[in-house]
Amino acid sequence: MSDLIAVFKEGCVIEALAADAPGPGGAALVSIRPEHLVLAPTTGAYANTLSARVEDLIYQGDAARIRLSVLDGRELIAKVPIRFADMNFKRADTIPVAWPAEDCRAFTPTP
Repeated sequence: MSDLIAVFKEGCVIEALAADAPGPGGAALVSIRPEHLVLAPTTGAYANTLSARVEDLIYQGDAARIRLSVLDGRELIAKVPIRFADMNFKRADTIPVAWPAEDCRAFTPTP
């Protein structure tokens, strides 16, 4: 895998590792595991940060599952251990969500 910068709508740039993504100018699908997302991180601490709207909060025992919408309404799911969760937000709040580039993969989308 090599480094890749994928550009999304609205001028948003996402840094990811290329799994099988096409070269420059090609479309890419970006994937990140829910447990690798960081909610309301310290500014500038991660390669990728997006503004996200909290759509739903689901408590699942030792973890919280947070459903977010980003960019043009795309769904993003975060999974945060309760002991590390800073849950000072509620549905409809806008919060930053971030992740390191090495935890993100870019793939060629399937038709």
